[in-house]
Amino acid sequence: MTAEKVYTVNEVAGMLRTTPKTVRRMIALGEIEAFKVRDEYRIRESVIEAIMRRKRPETKLDNSADEEV
Repeated sequence: MTAEKVYTVNEVAGMLRTTPKTVRRMIALGEIEAFKVRDEYRIRESVIEAIMRRKRPETKLDNSADEEV
């Protein structure tokens, strides 16, 4: 069994290009699932990947629907 990588609030803040305070607020609001080790939050890699997928802007792969014929 392979353990999933976990990140600290500071590491996640860097990945999301935001502040640790914002990450903690997102945890408090339930926007980021986290668990505590002593007094520090940890966030699973799969949670970060899901957040990154949601934040990624949609791209148009097929512009043919926009073209007039």
